[in-house]
Amino acid sequence: MENLKSTKTETKKTNSKELLSPSTKYIDPRGEPTRWLEAVLLDLLEQDTEEAKVALRWAFPRMAQWLEPGIVDQLFAPWIIQYMELLVEYENNQNSENQKHSSSDSQE
Repeated sequence: MENLKSTKTETKKTNSKELLSPSTKYIDPRGEPTRWLEAVLLDLLEQDTEEAKVALRWAFPRMAQWLEPGIVDQLFAPWIIQYMELLVEYENNQNSENQKHSSSDSQE
């Protein structure tokens, strides 16, 4: 019920001009829902308004929760690899800092 209310609220916030932007005018969401959603999301991204940001913040987590983990692994492999590399680097830096503090504490 809450999701339905959120959807209605977001739809009311977006006026018909925004929904019928040039890239979505000719896409029938009943026949091509994924293509239509792609165009709507890209249009929201390009609008760069607070309302568009709210709509995107609402939409992205819901879409991400529906994706199978294997699809995420395939589509976002470069992002995952980069994130894991940064995580290892961060952990190594934390360990180095902890070792410095431990050695300076033991010298006192």
